[in-house]
This record gives sequence, structure tokens and C-alpha cells, in this order.
Amino acid sequence: MEKIKFYLITDLHYYAPELGTTGKAYLRREREDQVFLKESGAIIDAAFDLIISDKETDIVLIPGDLTNNGEALSHKGIIKKLERLKEAGKKVYVTTATHDFNSYERFPEYSSEACFFADVKTPAKPTPREALWEMYRPFGIDEAVSIEEESSSYAVMLGEKTRLLALNDDGNGRSFCGYFPKCIEWIKEQAAEASKNGETVFAMTHHPVLPPMELYPVISERDMLGNYRETAELFADSGIGVVFTGHSHIQNVKFRDTENGNRLYDVNTASLVGYPSPIRRVELSENEVKIETLHIEGFDGLPCAMTAKEFFMQKFDTLILGGIDAAVNDHEKLADILNGMSVPRSFVEKNTFLIKTVGTILDKVTVGAAARLIKPRADFEEIKDKKLKNLVADAIRGLYGGEHPFRTGTAEYAAAMGAVYRFSEFIAKVLPEEKRPDIIKCLPLYIKEILYDGGFDDNDCTLPLIIGK
Repeated sequence: MEKIKFYLITDLHYYAPELGTTGKAYLRREREDQVFLKESGAIIDAAFDLIISDKETDIVLIPGDLTNNGEALSHKGIIKKLERLKEAGKKVYVTTATHDFNSYERFPEYSSEACFFADVKTPAKPTPREALWEMYRPFGIDEAVSIEEESSSYAVMLGEKTRLLALNDDGNGRSFCGYFPKCIEWIKEQAAEASKNGETVFAMTHHPVLPPMELYPVISERDMLGNYRETAELFADSGIGVVFTGHSHIQNVKFRDTENGNRLYDVNTASLVGYPSPIRRVELSENEVKIETLHIEGFDGLPCAMTAKEFFMQKFDTLILGGIDAAVNDHEKLADILNGMSVPRSFVEKNTFLIKTVGTILDKVTVGAAARLIKPRADFEEIKDKKLKNLVADAIRGLYGGEHPFRTGTAEYAAAMGAVYRFSEFIAKVLPEEKRPDIIKCLPLYIKEILYDGGFDDNDCTLPLIIGK
């Protein structure tokens, strides 16, 4: 039985330091995202050092968002780093995604900005999508056994009996990130050929095929793979049992079973250059997928008093707690932060009063004070002095890190779910069911999943492949 070992990293978002790492415009750009810009090169180098040190695993997969915003300088830098992997004997397979090119001419309203940053932004040389194919040809395309030209997708054999579909899902540039009909037919053909040859077939694509949490598409469906429900069914029933994805910056493993008895796993991996900076090491066979998550211990420029994990966590916590403060005092800053976490700016514009009210409560109120007001059916004594904003920060950090520390039985889980159920009871009394928004009806499910989603471990797990007929 053939076993293929590989590393998987995603969302490298490499930012060329020549584009500027000081000034007001840079600081504003830095505050809106969980990823590290000026440190990205050093973080990537440290991750590549770890991968190169493993002499038994020679395959590396990277499904998209190689650069910050498609700047020509950033592409030049990341290609040089990828060449270092190849020179060390690694086989590197990449796809590009929406952060890797600029589409001003076709879709200006959806374009990322290729900019120099100082006190003000100035345009930098962008990269058109059409140029990416040749630029990244040495990293997978040259070894392709089949190519779907319209989407810039390709298939490669990682072993005699293991076929990878490297799927580019950038669609029309931003408003639709998915596969057009020709690519769908090509995927079916590749899966059918793999089945005929007795091969294991799997895929990597940038956008999530299964939601990392049920609230994710409710908040921002545009950040899911286009037609994700139909595509999940297609993958599973075509024999594609697992797909590796990125984009969400959330460390997560989800699965869905079809009516035909087939299962699809979506292994969603967080950004390498943001919290929790994961590196997946995978062993794939026809029966199962074994996944282990590694982390770098340090990188050049890391403050000497901190570990890499502490450094990543500090930035993430500052982002979340800063967002709660901005909900009260600076909605423009909040819009910047939420936009970097896949929540549209329009959400802030439409809900200013609600956001300020909730932000004030989170910022000022302790768990104990909130409990006295709503009287949840829960034991919260051990965390009664904890600020609500810190409880929220811990839960969101756990969600993104794939750790979910607040499982059933913890005081945090009991307090949060007790409050949610009390709130739901109150809403039921004042608002008829037919007038309740879906987000309110499903609130217990959403909060429960943020606290603890159960299922397979999001960092280290073994996934049995279930492919029916």
C-alpha cells in the first residue's frame, strides 16, 4: 500500500520589506490583519528550515496566497525562497490565489492594492493574473500529467498511485472564487481516471469547501469556495476524500457525508505568518490520512524574551482586544480589523449602535456581573471576576488555533451557554418565531461551535477515508 508523506503550509502572505515597514500608512495596514508583514520573510525562512531538516519528507504543498497583495517585489522574494526549498531536494507544488495578483482593469471593486507603505500609500508594481502561470511553472506545473488552462489548475502524480489535483479557485478575480464549468468537467475526468487506475486522489484549493464553523458563511459567504455545497458533494462522490484548504486563517478539520455514503474531509489550515503559524505534516494512504501539526520555535528578529508562540499570541490578542475597544471608540479601526477577518465593512456601517452597546458591555462587565443580571443556569464561580472581553478573546483565539479549550464541563462553557439560553428564552417571549432572524435562531449552535466543536482534533488526527460506490 502506497503511503505519501508531505508538508502543507498556506497563506504565506510574503511582504517584501522594500515596500516599507514604517510610517502611518504602514501601521494602519498592519493593525487590520492578524498576519505579520515585516516579519513574514523571517517566519517563512524558519518554517523552510524546519521542512528542509526533515530528510524523509520531500514534498511540500502550498495552496495559495503566496504574497501580501500581488506586488511584483513580493513575488520576486517568495520565488527565491521557494527555489531554496527545491535546491534542498524538495518537490514544491503551489497554486496561486486572489492575494497573488491584481485585477484593477477587470474588477476594480474587488482588487487588492499593490502599494508601497510609508506615511501615505503609493502604488507599487502589481502582478497580472496572466503572468502567474509562467512565474510559478517550476513549482508543480512542469510536472503536471494534466492541465486545465482556463483556471490554471493542474494534476500531478505524487507517487505511482497517488494523484493530487492542484485547483486554482480564484474564479473571476474576487466576487466569485470557485470553478467554472470547464474546470468542473476536468475535475470529474481526473477523478474518473484515478478510479480507473486504482489511484488515491485528493485535492488542494485555497477557499474552504466546508465551513470551518457554521457561522462563517453567514457572516461572509464570499469567503467560501463558490458553490461550495455542490462542490463538496462532487468531490466526495467522485472519490476525492480529502481537500486541503486555507484562506480562513482558521485551524480546522471538518467532514461531510453524502447520501451515497461517501465522505469529504476539509482540512483547513491557518496562515503560516499569523497565529498559530501551523505547519501540517501529512501521511496519506488509500485508507487514511494522518495529520500532525508542527510549529517553529523562533525566527530572526524575534524579541529575545519571547517564544514564537508568545509572539504570535500577543499580536492576536492585541487584535481582538483592540477590536473590542474600537467597537466603543473607533468604528473605522474596527472596520479595518473585521475586514481582515473576513467580515465586510458594511457590517459595521449597518450596526453602529448595536456594536457600540455590545462593545461597552464586553469591555466593562465581568462574568459575575453579567451572570447576576441574566441569571444563567450555570456554575461560573471560578471565573466570576474575569472580564467578558477576555473570555471572548480566549474563545476566538481557541477557535483560530484549533484548540477549543472551553469544552463541556468547563466554567467558561457553562457560563457562555447559560447566557445564550437565557437570551434565547427572552427573545422567544418578545419576538414571534417567524420574525426571528436565522442568526438568532441558530445562536446556541454558533456559540457552542466557537467554544468547542467536537469532532476530529483540528491539529493532530487520523482521518479514515470513506469512499463508497
